[in-house]
Amino acid sequence: MLTTAATRDKDSESNSMFEHLDTAIADVFENMMGMTCLPLEQQLQQEQGMTVAICFSGLFQGGCTLYLSQSAALATTEALLGESSCDPYDPMIDDAVGELCNMIVGRWKSRLGSDQAAAKLSVPVTSREHSSTHNQEWNEGLTRSYRFQDKTFSIFLVVADV
Repeated sequence: MLTTAATRDKDSESNSMFEHLDTAIADVFENMMGMTCLPLEQQLQQEQGMTVAICFSGLFQGGCTLYLSQSAALATTEALLGESSCDPYDPMIDDAVGELCNMIVGRWKSRLGSDQAAAKLSVPVTSREHSSTHNQEWNEGLTRSYRFQDKTFSIFLVVADV
């Protein structure tokens, strides 16, 4: 199979985005929650839980969707807020996972070039329904799974130049 310069550049850009994402996630988990969070080699199929999405716009457009199992959402809430909840529909959980996504995207964005880092972020939107509509809206994106403690989550990141 022939590899063109454009394909190599795109692969290099994807690797750089993954590296920035991995670093941002590790930083947020370590500094904000006192936990280690590592990328997984394989993409996991997530159990029913929550999704949280943030869109960004400016010199580039895109979005980030975080998929968390219910147990990962509860662990995140406890780590961020110092409180646990027995109610899986507690609005505090929505706030915590929304803030987690916001922190990850903010840290990721800050590692980009200054023009890209100036992109505006939307308010995080949480949902209890898994959906693959983001795959229909965007042609290509990066999907990656992570593990902290014994919990896993996945993230879908897509960026398109304007």
